[in-house]
Amino acid sequence: MNYPDFLVYIDCITYNHASYIEDAMKGFCMQETTFPFVAAIIDDASTDGEQNVIKRYLEENFDFSEKAVARKWETYDAYFIYAQHKTNKNCYFAVVLLKYNFYQLKKDKTPLISEWRNIAKYVAFCEGDDYWIDSNKLQLQVDYLDLHPDYSLCAHAANYVQNGIILKNDIRSELECDLDMQDLILKGGDYLSTESLVFRYDKNAPVPLFRIIAEVGDYPLVLHMGSIGNVHYFPQIMGVYRYRTPGSWTDRHQSRGNSMYPYFKNEVQWLEEFNKETKYKYNTIIKFRIISFAKQLMYRGDIDKKTYLSFLKFINVFKLKKEYRKDYLSQIITYKYFKQYLLLCKIKRAISHNN
Repeated sequence: MNYPDFLVYIDCITYNHASYIEDAMKGFCMQETTFPFVAAIIDDASTDGEQNVIKRYLEENFDFSEKAVARKWETYDAYFIYAQHKTNKNCYFAVVLLKYNFYQLKKDKTPLISEWRNIAKYVAFCEGDDYWIDSNKLQLQVDYLDLHPDYSLCAHAANYVQNGIILKNDIRSELECDLDMQDLILKGGDYLSTESLVFRYDKNAPVPLFRIIAEVGDYPLVLHMGSIGNVHYFPQIMGVYRYRTPGSWTDRHQSRGNSMYPYFKNEVQWLEEFNKETKYKYNTIIKFRIISFAKQLMYRGDIDKKTYLSFLKFINVFKLKKEYRKDYLSQIITYKYFKQYLLLCKIKRAISHNN
């Protein structure tokens, strides 16, 4: 089939988001662009009726008339629906309704959507429980990347919402700016909300090993893009990240009683691989990221002090920003050499008293 020259491919993976997916689809359809884009929605065999919600939305808002480009087909793995929006002629949906859960089988979904993704120049993300609230979001980000070929990724601010209440926003700067690689590494996967990301697809391949072995996708992707190009940030709040929706990554890993240690071990593994693949350019920063994460786990009770101390290594503090340098030295003094620090303070006071 002949497709338009999609400039943007929207990656939307969803599972049991029947209560939320319509907001995500409305956010895609509201985009005002000068270019065609395709939203690929992959439902991973939801059990809450989400697939019916998606089909109903398509029937009401997309063109399935006799002369339309729409088509439906079925394979052993999934039901497929491709269609163009009735009024927003630049908006196309490619919906994949899986017959069984790929995530449980650790089965790759990529072959199912490659015919649309491989056309696009840029990829945007928005999971089924998140959504966009600015109709110019895609146009703004794509225009910037088009004008700045040395930039591989751009992001924007978002509201964090739980049960309909705005908890906070993640505005990282009051002004439009570039983001520093040190911050991208040290502030982890929560630094940029996934639904804000747009990146160059041609920079994505070949996918490096550290992204393949990582259990999450967004944080390693950000580091990959940041290591091969510049990263730009818009302070406008253009999306909503739903915090701790049932079954989400945050809900599974950060709830009380759920240890984050297995996730931490995987992050250490892929960060070490990232360190190697970037020829240890960010060695000090990566080591401090691991140290800081280990401290968080100790405070949570996921690891004991002895395990934390095994990660508290000496690093070149002068390669860290001042704010991070102070935190590192505080950890070294507090947890590794506290007795020596007290003795030094005692000697210093004695000298001062004698003088």
